[in-house]
Amino acid sequence: MQIRALTTTALCFGLTLTLLTQVVSGQMPGNFPLVSQTSYMIPENMPPGVAQAMYQQGPAMPPGYVTPVGFCSPSGCDCQGGCDGYGCCGGCSNGPGGLIGQLCQGGELNGLQNLCMFCRGSGCSVCQSPSNAGQLCGWLACLAPYQEAGLCAQRWYDIQAEAMFLSMDSDFTNQAVTSLGQGTINPVTNQVDANVILSTDDVAFDELAAGWRITGSMLFGAGGNIEAIYFGSQHFSEAASVTATLTPGGASTFNLFSAFSNFGTDPTGGFDDTDLSSRQSLIYKSNIHSGEANYRRRWVGPYCRFQGSWLVGFRYFDLDEKLIFDARGALNDTAAATDPRFFNSLTETRNGLVGAQLGGDLWWNVMPGFNLGVGWKGAIFGNRADQNTVIRANSIDLIPGLNQVNEFASDSTTAYLSELQARLAYRMSYAWTFTAAYWLIGVDGVALGAGNFNTGQADQLINNPTVPRTARINIDDSILLNGFSVGVEYIW
Repeated sequence: MQIRALTTTALCFGLTLTLLTQVVSGQMPGNFPLVSQTSYMIPENMPPGVAQAMYQQGPAMPPGYVTPVGFCSPSGCDCQGGCDGYGCCGGCSNGPGGLIGQLCQGGELNGLQNLCMFCRGSGCSVCQSPSNAGQLCGWLACLAPYQEAGLCAQRWYDIQAEAMFLSMDSDFTNQAVTSLGQGTINPVTNQVDANVILSTDDVAFDELAAGWRITGSMLFGAGGNIEAIYFGSQHFSEAASVTATLTPGGASTFNLFSAFSNFGTDPTGGFDDTDLSSRQSLIYKSNIHSGEANYRRRWVGPYCRFQGSWLVGFRYFDLDEKLIFDARGALNDTAAATDPRFFNSLTETRNGLVGAQLGGDLWWNVMPGFNLGVGWKGAIFGNRADQNTVIRANSIDLIPGLNQVNEFASDSTTAYLSELQARLAYRMSYAWTFTAAYWLIGVDGVALGAGNFNTGQADQLINNPTVPRTARINIDDSILLNGFSVGVEYIW
């Protein structure tokens, strides 16, 4: 027994000494190929296919193959400076790949020339001319993302900041506002026929409004995090105006009529302030704000090609709007002949939506450091909406010096939000990632300024303002936001 133990010990010692001798000389026995001088520890739960793909020796490259800076050839790094601890050429401290990693490469050259540096044969060289095909390869190599984290790196950032550009499509019932000339009553339909030249559709938003979006994340257990998100500060604004036709002598004919008098038919000839105008205009404004607090749980699929997450949280969405109608006419022909006719209506709405939301995202890991993903969130809100209208006019004189009427209405309803995004993430270095996204956000069950412009009961409003007309609120409209964002993510 003792002889067998001593014999086994001697054989193991001899085999170990032989292996150490060949490793020092840079060679390994036939069944133990030396892949790299960097040691790796394969996790126990790593799928066998992934382990083989990540750590097996790559195929031999053909003669003359050019390896970009920041990457090692399968046979090892043969450029100046050798392989550093990350397995890359040139000694860049940020590891292999990455735009920032390429810019920080050392060597004999400085500045933008480093972008063209290649590992060739036994040393590093620079592309000689723009026509050299190698230069194009060099620039393309410089665009490679940061890859040290590998394909299985779980998507993560501590803070994300983006500039967000959105357009708004408001779904409200169009209202005719101004006609050129007095309307007529159709005897067949008993409806007013008018030459409408201004309506609420003329102030529908057709611009991209700039705002910002910021997200902060904090780890909350393995694979989970708490995140807070704000986006908003988009200010939408649109204006439209019309002026009366001119006589041959250049004087205005004051032939603009408004919906308050049903275009000069009720009463016939219109009101003193809202009709027979030289100019009428609409101004429409809208502001949005959104805040979220979510718990997100992340997962990574087999072989790391896909990953994603699900979330649950609370959300607040605020939508504030204003619609201003203004009419200007000739000098007042009644009480104060020195004052011009005027009528100004300001309709304001505010929506405060609070509720719970669910959602998630799915990411395709195209290559280490480059990901494409889609995400969705859905929320159910309770919406408490307010509508406030302030009207000032030449003929409204409740008490001396006060020619203003205030109306207020409110209502509550259930509102819904659906948010869809498609996103690209390009990792530039360990800490910094560039990101861009397309957004589609719909909100239903809101009160809009243009949808609450009230032209009814005008006779009571103008001729008997001490008795307020019936205030109302429409809370059944919707909006659709779409646009894009660009920004960065940071990990510390």
